[in-house]
Amino acid sequence: MSKAPQLQEPMDLANWMSKTPGVLAKPLWKLVLPESHDAGTYDVSGGLVPSFADPTWDKVVEYLDAEGLGHLLGPLVKAFTQAQSLPILQQLRAGVRVLDLRVCWLEDAFYIHHGPIVCGPLQEVLSDIASFLAETERELVVAVASHFAFGDYPGGEAAACEALATCVVSALGDTRLVPRPEAPMETLRTVPLSSLMATRSQALVVFELPSSTPSVASPWVWFPDPIEGSYADSTDLAVMESREQSFLEAHAQSPEQSLFQLQWLLTPDADFVIRTVIAALASGAGSLSGVLVYLDAHGLTALAAEAHGALGPFLARNAGQPINCLRVDECAGSPAVGWAISLSAAS
Repeated sequence: MSKAPQLQEPMDLANWMSKTPGVLAKPLWKLVLPESHDAGTYDVSGGLVPSFADPTWDKVVEYLDAEGLGHLLGPLVKAFTQAQSLPILQQLRAGVRVLDLRVCWLEDAFYIHHGPIVCGPLQEVLSDIASFLAETERELVVAVASHFAFGDYPGGEAAACEALATCVVSALGDTRLVPRPEAPMETLRTVPLSSLMATRSQALVVFELPSSTPSVASPWVWFPDPIEGSYADSTDLAVMESREQSFLEAHAQSPEQSLFQLQWLLTPDADFVIRTVIAALASGAGSLSGVLVYLDAHGLTALAAEAHGALGPFLARNAGQPINCLRVDECAGSPAVGWAISLSAAS
């Protein structure tokens, strides 16, 4: 099988875990979950994270300034940092079950960010998760908070991590959270979802903590991060496939140590973005609207579509391998959802 499996219609994607026979009887280690890379980037209008160094965007901004193209920064940010088009609630309703959430502190609240770009408020994301948990029967949402950029948070990084945990628990409620066990990975390997969760939809919240803050006090936050994965850091599809194959084969040597995350992503660097600008200017023939159309058609959405087309053949070649998360851009509506459901049912 080389194509993503066709889902039986009508498929209730919002409740696929509880509606797919056998899924709740399996531990998370035996399941495959669709994951939204940079899940909160559906809104990239928040400006810049103060004092956030980012070589890619620093180089792009330098180029734009030198060429008198500063007016293209906004469209470029949208084209190359917006990894998801749909808000969180719609992503979850479309079958996504793992959320990659990168959190920063700005003035007086937590926000989502993508590198130096500020996205929407974290509270909006948490509200969407809470709404989804309330409207579904027995679904598990894995929310992974990482890439912390807490700047001048009063009390420093450790205090910010504790405050973030408090914010999450307050927004979702402890009855909607899976408590951290004494042996997290053993639990994920052996405990079926029907026992891991209460008799309702719940969230499993993971903090990828910085080295300076090895733990948080809240019993509702899981750490260390039980998910392992690396991104290929390339826009070349063949290179990405080869590197992810190597990562998977390395993980397969000791799969019981963690959940494996296939990072099926084509990742542009500064040179790629600049080449796209040059091509857009040539294509647009001096028309700003033409340039904007070109940028919109050659950004992350286009790269995601290219990657999506190769996911099925890769998974078919690696049938039976220990893959637990399919991290992709534009996850909702992608082949990753169908593959995850099919593989979870078959495992």
